[in-house]
Amino acid sequence: MEWPEVLDAMEERNAVVDHILHFGGPALEPFSTPADLGPLPAELRERAEGIQRETDRLIKDVARARDLVADALCRPPGRPERSPIFIDARV
Repeated sequence: MEWPEVLDAMEERNAVVDHILHFGGPALEPFSTPADLGPLPAELRERAEGIQRETDRLIKDVARARDLVADALCRPPGRPERSPIFIDARV
């Protein structure tokens, strides 16, 4: 596998993760680059940086989704999502 194919696989994986975040789907197996690739060719640097930016965005989106699920699981049944609670302290 050469760098262009690895970058193709990374872009495809980012697209799959984005789809799963919006529509659901199975968990993905971990991804790692082949150990024998050698250095990234200079002409692929800009593409690789774009993939990294997209990956960073997806990491943040996954963390937000995880936090929303955790919040929903910790909320008592029947209680609306983060509803304000007011106490009338006028006496």
